[in-house]
Amino acid sequence: MMQKFGISFGSFVVSANRGFSRAHDYAFLVCRKVVEPDHHDLESWELLPMYPAEVYLVLRDGSIALLPFLAVWEMTRANLGL
Repeated sequence: MMQKFGISFGSFVVSANRGFSRAHDYAFLVCRKVVEPDHHDLESWELLPMYPAEVYLVLRDGSIALLPFLAVWEMTRANLGL
């Protein structure tokens, strides 16, 4: 579903053996920081705005090697023709 500034790809089970851990996959075309991250969440995370060339580099060198990230990247490429 295409929104004004982003794409929602839906929700997918990430841990099929245990039946929980859903990934809610989005790609944002325009984004900006509005508040500092809340590190009291159960997980740590980091927002890394990247250009397509930078995404290719981190995937090639293995510094970001998570399947949900790769899935969102490939769905984004397919939807935007990158």
